[in-house]
Amino acid sequence: MPDRVGRKPVMIGGAVAITLFAYPFFLMVDTREPWLIYMAITVAFALFLNSVFAVAGTFYAESLPTEVRYSGLVFVRDVNGVIFAGTSPFIATLPVGAGGDRPWYLAAYMAAAGLASALCTWRLPETAPVRTKGATVRA
Repeated sequence: MPDRVGRKPVMIGGAVAITLFAYPFFLMVDTREPWLIYMAITVAFALFLNSVFAVAGTFYAESLPTEVRYSGLVFVRDVNGVIFAGTSPFIATLPVGAGGDRPWYLAAYMAAAGLASALCTWRLPETAPVRTKGATVRA
């Protein structure tokens, strides 16, 4: 699919899907029913997050010139890990605590992150090769 429509639309679609699924995800988890929790996690990972992860590596790598590609990607990954991934459990407790131990502010935060991802990706150039309509790919 990314080869037909490009990497950018797939990433934007995944980010929008994450935005739209934030509240239903927490509604399903808040039921405390194990089968609904498993379904929420399965839908979130299998359908939405994997659509973003499937093309992210190629999209990011092609967004940088060859001379700085490795350094640029490693720098961004490590800074992201320290600032955002490392602190995310602490940051997640703030909106849950502010919402009276209910996840709705956290769902809003997750939806806002998905929307920010979609908008930032929209501003980046498409990296997929341009194909002529009707052209076939030869091995």
